Amino acid sequence: MRVVANHFLRNIRRYIFSLPPVPLTRNQTVQLSLRCKVMAVPVQEEGIPNTTVIPQSPIASEKLPIPRPISMGGEEEFRSVIRHASRLPLTLRNALCRDGVFIGNPGKVVALLEKMMTAGAERFQVVTDFDATLTRYHRDGKGCDSSYGVLETTTMFPPFYREEASKLCDYYYPIELDQSMSLEVKSQHMRDWWSKAHGFLMKTGLKAEWMGEMVRHSTVELRDGSLKLFELLENAGIPLLIFSAGIGDLIQEVLKQHGNFKPMIVANFLDFSEEGVVRGFQKELIHTFNKHEIFSHHQTDYFAKHEERRNVLVMGDMMGDLKMADGMRAKEDVLTVGFLNSKIQKCFPEYRDGFDIVLIDDQTHDIPISIVEAIINGAA
Repeated sequence: MRVVANHFLRNIRRYIFSLPPVPLTRNQTVQLSLRCKVMAVPVQEEGIPNTTVIPQSPIASEKLPIPRPISMGGEEEFRSVIRHASRLPLTLRNALCRDGVFIGNPGKVVALLEKMMTAGAERFQVVTDFDATLTRYHRDGKGCDSSYGVLETTTMFPPFYREEASKLCDYYYPIELDQSMSLEVKSQHMRDWWSKAHGFLMKTGLKAEWMGEMVRHSTVELRDGSLKLFELLENAGIPLLIFSAGIGDLIQEVLKQHGNFKPMIVANFLDFSEEGVVRGFQKELIHTFNKHEIFSHHQTDYFAKHEERRNVLVMGDMMGDLKMADGMRAKEDVLTVGFLNSKIQKCFPEYRDGFDIVLIDDQTHDIPISIVEAIINGAA
């Protein structure tokens, strides 16, 4: 009977893997991967130890990583301006001219960088998103978990949570990326999404002590060079603010497991009972598109403490991240870097017009590192 069953399962697997790939969104990919894990059956092959076979699914509607070189049109024009910006260090100029970098207004970027270098590290700070900005979006085409993705893929939760989270993603994720929808309408949808997801989370029995194991068994991963970036900032005394719509407790755990860095984090932190079981959130909900209006409700004096640091590097992967420094009353110069991770052709025009520097399918922090190094070293 076991031999017959194993033969049947092998044939089923061969049939499944013979099917053509179906384009999926990022969240559908995560959920499909999860379902494959849940449904996978241990198969005993003759002479081979008992293992669980987990089918791998394609990511997004375009194949990642994006084939190189990347050409969006207009690269040579902005690269010419960057190459002739003699006041910028050669290493920075080379970095900004690398494949996958796009600068819509190079004259503005050069002027901002020169002013920031002249002002130096003492007048500088960094404000960054976390998910898909400090963390990888994918590794070799396989999607990496976000902080919410850690919750959606963990096997420590009952199945109902993954099912409900999948339904919410299927409905709301396209809305989050819809360029035709107004910010006001999108914000309401995002509030609904986060609120419903948080409601289901309250029913999981999540315990604070689970965080470490959940992160260790996830695919969340910092971008290449993240630790170097953190060390540069720390050694130079440059403040780093992580401003995220993700789960703050999981963000802390990720950083703890990758070097134990402890920057200021403003995010959705969980509230636990005395028994260590989740019972809600500590403060008002942060979602993708309300960061500019919610910051003061979470951290009222952060920017006031660093009022003298009026130059800021803002990094994010969503258009809403452009407003993360709006709480700074005394800012002078703001340089924005946008990580364009998916739907490249569709989203590129909006990112090009919104962010000063656009990094297309770049899973590293090479560009931020080059910028920070130039500002630390100051004007030549």
